[in-house]
Amino acid sequence: MQNDDEVGVTRDRGAGIVLDDEVSRYLNDDSTSVLRELMVHRNWLNGKGGRPADLDFKDMSGMNLERARLGSASLAGVNLSRSNLRRADLSKASLIGADLEEADLLDADLTDADLRGANLHRASLTGANLRGADLGANTGVNADARDGLRKDSGAAVLTEARLERAVLCQANLAGCDFSGAELVEADLRGANMTGSVMIGVDLSGANMTGAIVTGMVVDLTAIDSTTAKQISELGGTVEPYVATVDGDRFLQAIADHEKWIDSGGASGRRLDFNQIKIPLIKVSNRNLAGCRLRRCRIDGGDWTGINFSMADLSYTSMPGIRLDGGDLRGTNLRKANLSEASLVKTNFAPLPLASGSRLWPANLDGAILRGANLTHASLNGAILRNANLKGCVLEGTSFRGADLEGAWR
Repeated sequence: MQNDDEVGVTRDRGAGIVLDDEVSRYLNDDSTSVLRELMVHRNWLNGKGGRPADLDFKDMSGMNLERARLGSASLAGVNLSRSNLRRADLSKASLIGADLEEADLLDADLTDADLRGANLHRASLTGANLRGADLGANTGVNADARDGLRKDSGAAVLTEARLERAVLCQANLAGCDFSGAELVEADLRGANMTGSVMIGVDLSGANMTGAIVTGMVVDLTAIDSTTAKQISELGGTVEPYVATVDGDRFLQAIADHEKWIDSGGASGRRLDFNQIKIPLIKVSNRNLAGCRLRRCRIDGGDWTGINFSMADLSYTSMPGIRLDGGDLRGTNLRKANLSEASLVKTNFAPLPLASGSRLWPANLDGAILRGANLTHASLNGAILRNANLKGCVLEGTSFRGADLEGAWR
């Protein structure tokens, strides 16, 4: 029978188990079941008996698991949201259906890990090694899976995940949703990306040699030319699906929106579209403050003098659009494609909220402004992190107080 020293614990009078430093830093509560599994797993790894940990469906959210050794552990359905997993060893671990939302997996080892159906929304996987990992559509969970785990948990969700310099070669990424993710300089050699969604993804410098991209949803006009050429040569991709809206119907929706604004919401209707294609129309000097046009495609047109203040235009592709003199204060343009757009004297300055206590900045995080004309535009206080400003005309452009970290790439 093992004594306390062999499993790395000591006991305090009347206080129950007291952990050594290696284990105690992992816990966010006094869960003896989590503690027990961490200890037996460590013993197994160290060749001192034990067995692989069974932490299926445990709540381990917010835990500090930096450098934790959890290779081959069973973590199906576990809640690891907002956990610190920096440099953790999760190689060959079963993370089917795990919740890793906003988890920090910097430089983590996920080699051959099973991440089918995992939620990695806004997780940070910068520098992580996912060589041979399975994140694709689930084609057969083990028959002895717990009742709480779906038999077909689908592909992993990687929306807005940070995967800069991540190693994903030979990984199964079939059907994964990467919308808004950062894949700068990622290693995707030989990865299976069949049917994956790449809307608003930054693939700058990614190596996709031998990758399978059949049915991959990507807007090639929204990524850099080198990567677009690489993907085109692989062949088989499809453009994002957008339903075309009739021009007259859209103009009526604008009129309803203006009525909604003028009446304080008492009449009319807010303009709210998702994934539609707006035809080439003239809508200059209209009031679209606070509207929602997310993941849409606007094929140019005259939108001069438009009021888009506090509007949500995230992920919308509008290359070549004319927005001269527009009011875009406080507008959400995260990952929007404004390449070759005319933005002369356009105002992206912060918008004071009604209370006057806070300024709401325009958000152009990761936006593509390549070749845009920003002559005399005001980008004071705007969020321009990782924005592509290459080739922009910047005569008289003001960036006072703007966040330009990582811009001009």
